[in-house]
Amino acid sequence: MRALLMLLGCAAIAAVALLLFAQRTEVTARSKGIVGYSGNPATHDGAQCTRCHHDGQSPEVALDGPMQVEPGSTNAYTLTLTGGQQMGAGFNVSTTSGVLDAVDVDAQALEGEITHTAMKSVDPVTGAVTFSFAWTAGEGAELVTMYGAGNSVNGDGSTSGDSSSATSLEIAVGSAPGPTATEGATSTPTPTTMASDTPEVTDTPETSETPEATDTPQPMLRIFIPQAVNGNAGA
Repeated sequence: MRALLMLLGCAAIAAVALLLFAQRTEVTARSKGIVGYSGNPATHDGAQCTRCHHDGQSPEVALDGPMQVEPGSTNAYTLTLTGGQQMGAGFNVSTTSGVLDAVDVDAQALEGEITHTAMKSVDPVTGAVTFSFAWTAGEGAELVTMYGAGNSVNGDGSTSGDSSSATSLEIAVGSAPGPTATEGATSTPTPTTMASDTPEVTDTPETSETPEATDTPQPMLRIFIPQAVNGNAGA
C-alpha cells in the first residue's frame, strides 16, 4: 500500500513538473515572437496579447507611416509603445493585403505577419519601445487595414504582470477611397448658407397683391349742360 502511494505521489510530481515545463517553454517561445494576435478580426477573432498576458498596466500603442501610397510601392512603418511596465515589449502586426517585411534585427517576418525576435528594452531617454518594419502594397487600388498590438512586459519570464493594447491604420492604395477618418469628416454636415435657404423673391407679396388702381374710388366728373328756355328773354 505504501509503495502504491509513493508511486502515485511520484506520478503527480512528474505531471506538475511537466506542466510547468510546458508553460515555461510556451512563454520562452512567445518571447521570441508570436503571430495571430495583432487584433486582426481574421485571426483568433481579433484577439491580442492580453489573451495570455494579464494583470499589468496597459501601454499606449501607435502605428505610424504613410496613409496614401502608390500600388506596388514599399513604405516604412513603425509601431511604438509608451507607458506600461517600462521594462520591455514585444509586438505583432498584420495587414489585410500586401507584404510585410522586417528591416531591423529586433523584428522578423513570420507567416505573413511581423513580430519581435526577442523582448526589446525600453529606451531610457524616450521611455518608449519602437519597432520598425516595411510594407509593400499590392498592384491594385484598394483600402488596406494594418493591425498592430504591442505587449508591455515586466521581464520576469511569466505572463503575469504584463499587458497589451492594439490599434489599426487604414491605408489607401492608388485611387482607392481615403481612410475612414477622412471620409467620416466629410460626411459630417457642415453648416452652409445656401441660396435656397434664403426666402425667395416669390415669398414676398407680389405686386398683384397690392390693391389695384381700379379699387381706389375715382373722382367722378359731372358735366352740366344748360337746357333751352322756352320764350324770349325780352319783348
